[in-house]
Amino acid sequence: MSAALDRWMAPIVQADDFAGVVLIAHDGQPLVTRAYGPARRAPNTPANSSTIYNIASIGKRFTMTAIGRLIQEGRLTLDTTIGEVIPDYPDAQSRAATVRQLISMQGGIADIFSPAREALPSAQFSSNHAYYQFVSSQPPHFAPGTNTEYCNGCYVVLGEMIERLSGQRFEDYIQRVVFTPAHMTHT
Repeated sequence: MSAALDRWMAPIVQADDFAGVVLIAHDGQPLVTRAYGPARRAPNTPANSSTIYNIASIGKRFTMTAIGRLIQEGRLTLDTTIGEVIPDYPDAQSRAATVRQLISMQGGIADIFSPAREALPSAQFSSNHAYYQFVSSQPPHFAPGTNTEYCNGCYVVLGEMIERLSGQRFEDYIQRVVFTPAHMTHT
């Protein structure tokens, strides 16, 4: 199985379309674990099965899972607005954005990538709440529901809503509700 996996992955890695770890399991037992590509491009450090990767936008799926859990518990709906959960949200227009609009990137919330954020020390951004403090202080890109734009800030605001509703730090809630039940011990 290892040889077949290597043959299958070789052109993908060669095209620089994947760097990471592949684990194949059956009945919860790992059968093959293989690392491909670089862990870091500079300096050129090859990946191994213990490499920790920044998961970037895949994290939005974890946020969506947590939002789904809160919906299942009846603590919010897709039509719940920012203002209902975060009444002190600084921009009055943005308070009208719904969970549905935030998930579908129609909330108009400012992005986390901007010259304004680049001017701040990166060490300042060590939690979802820190990112929330930044994006909520920025002017919205458009009125909720009037446009669609890839929106990291929308998911930061969803994370803050999770904090407010759960009474826990976003990161702790995600660990408890998403990662631990999924046995994601190194995430």
